[in-house]
Amino acid sequence: LLFSLMPMSVSAASEPYIIVDGYRYENVNSDLSGNGWYWDAESKALVLDNYSGGSILTNVDMRITALTGTTNTIYSASSYHTCIKSEGTLGITANGNITLVDINKGDKVIGISAKALNLYVGQKGTLTCDNYVNTLIYTEDKSDINCYGSIISYGRLLIAGNDTTIAVNGASSSIKALNRKTVSTAVAIDGNCDISGEGKIVIGTDENAY
Repeated sequence: LLFSLMPMSVSAASEPYIIVDGYRYENVNSDLSGNGWYWDAESKALVLDNYSGGSILTNVDMRITALTGTTNTIYSASSYHTCIKSEGTLGITANGNITLVDINKGDKVIGISAKALNLYVGQKGTLTCDNYVNTLIYTEDKSDINCYGSIISYGRLLIAGNDTTIAVNGASSSIKALNRKTVSTAVAIDGNCDISGEGKIVIGTDENAY
């Protein structure tokens, strides 16, 4: 298996790439793999299989999938302050567990940034944002958030985009904003937003809030 691998500091503007844990891969039309992840070139899917490492960044349309029964942790790179960033359309499927961790302890950390986002959390999946102050989901265009499991933010949860739909499906599903820092708002949504479903959105200051 031959692939192009270079440190994140080396740039090749406009060339298709994915960056995983500090390494840049430019031959996105070939299957790739690393510790706890693999890239399926045909489906443009980055599959997480107990991944624990640095930010995932790309300029191509792709889907990140956490396999059922896996535990995956993505740490924000200090130079990006972002756990997951895509210049294209980004899909995230959390059938397993994904935790986004802010190693910088900053107040403007972006958990997820994309041109457009489709986020799906399965019944056995969780997406946990373990950030110090803010968890920001930012898109230039549309965000679709479809939760059958749990989305948990330990900082203020900010969702910014032109158009957002949030579906909390099933009585056992939930989105929880649990501020470790006491700030003015626990949840803020910038732009048009439609919220539906049988689940619940819980706002509190710590784990005991729910």
